[in-house]
Amino acid sequence: MKKIQLKPLSRIEGEASLEIVLDDRGRFRDLRLKSDLFRGFERFCVGRPVEEMPFLASRICGICAEAHYLASLKALDRIFDRTPAPEVQKIRQIFFLSGFIRDHLTVLSLFATPDSVSPVLSQDAFRVLRDLGLWRDFLEIRKALKEILEIVAGRRLHGGGGLPGGWSKALSAEEVAELKTASLRVHRGVRRLGEAWQRLFWEASISDNAPGFKKKRALLALSPDFVEGQLSGTLRGKNFSAEDYREVIEETESRWPGLKVTTLKGKYTYLVGPWARFSLWPSPGIPGLQVLYEKTLECLKQSKGMTPWGMHVLRVYELVLAAEKLRETVANLEEFRPSVSGISGPVHREGIGLVEAPRGLLIHHYEIDDRGRLAKVQIITPTAQNYRALIEDLEDFFKKSKKISEETLKQSEKIIRAYDPCIPCMLHILVTSKGQILKTAKMRLFV
Repeated sequence: MKKIQLKPLSRIEGEASLEIVLDDRGRFRDLRLKSDLFRGFERFCVGRPVEEMPFLASRICGICAEAHYLASLKALDRIFDRTPAPEVQKIRQIFFLSGFIRDHLTVLSLFATPDSVSPVLSQDAFRVLRDLGLWRDFLEIRKALKEILEIVAGRRLHGGGGLPGGWSKALSAEEVAELKTASLRVHRGVRRLGEAWQRLFWEASISDNAPGFKKKRALLALSPDFVEGQLSGTLRGKNFSAEDYREVIEETESRWPGLKVTTLKGKYTYLVGPWARFSLWPSPGIPGLQVLYEKTLECLKQSKGMTPWGMHVLRVYELVLAAEKLRETVANLEEFRPSVSGISGPVHREGIGLVEAPRGLLIHHYEIDDRGRLAKVQIITPTAQNYRALIEDLEDFFKKSKKISEETLKQSEKIIRAYDPCIPCMLHILVTSKGQILKTAKMRLFV
């Protein structure tokens, strides 16, 4: 028996490795995705005042901070029985969309684009962007997003201003004007990058012999928006309220002792993220965006199935969609003065918050005791939900490969990058790089 290790996996969020096990004849036998990280947020947050949770949750990950913050804040809205006013919802949406755009911008620029050039050049992502003429827009958009986050959340990273049902950061007329200018800069830059990336990834999806994904797989998303809606899926054929997510998904034991993965009820593998959103959400209906939507559909048809390049084409569409929503939301924003009147103690003992994070459906579920302190914290991330599908696609790819060559390993990394796993969002990890099994706490892989 022989083991091959890809360590570390390149151009993903965080650090992880892939271990491939071959039999005595050199044929694929097994694989494991590993990491030495251990981030026990679900454990050490227990006992803390529930009001602290959005602040703590945003520290789970530097790239998914805004998504975790808003999902946590929505759970608090339920616990305190507070409904955000329309202007508060706009500010929260601006906060969330800025983080969403920054994430997709990073993935497409630094992780996906280098795969479109030769392996030698792909080692320097910044050089690839410069040579393709994308560098200036990349920097300009990031700068504008930082300005937006600093205005609405007080900081460029790990900011916030959330209150149960409200927002504590005031916005003056001058700041609203600055937001409108910055959002237009984001919109223009994203439009230019979107056109360039769609051409680049479309050509790659047709010409590159990249491995494909399973065509028939259940999909799940919050529909019809990034932060509001019901759970919609392809398997059940009906929608569920966000609070009823436990009727749709469950954690199940895997083939590794003590390891839990997330499946649909009935042990079905499913996907969340760009593919699910594009399939389950309605067409945008906005003239300029509708053209991009139809081009994306055509690209997926021509590539004859979903491939890593197809997943990136979907991210391009989502990037432009998010920039359009950001511009529209800011355009309708007015001067804001926060109000904390009427906020008292918790009303309900349980709260659930769902958002569509960049990588897919993100769930925060809290229970509190009679002192208003956290008694139970459950966080189900997109990577947890996509993990089983990722492993299945990797196994299929290696089983179909006649020989595990250097090129085979590079193609397997493209599959992993297409799923875009976020390693820092793994709160519990079972298998270490040394093969040890941690037994000191309840473990969950990629949660």
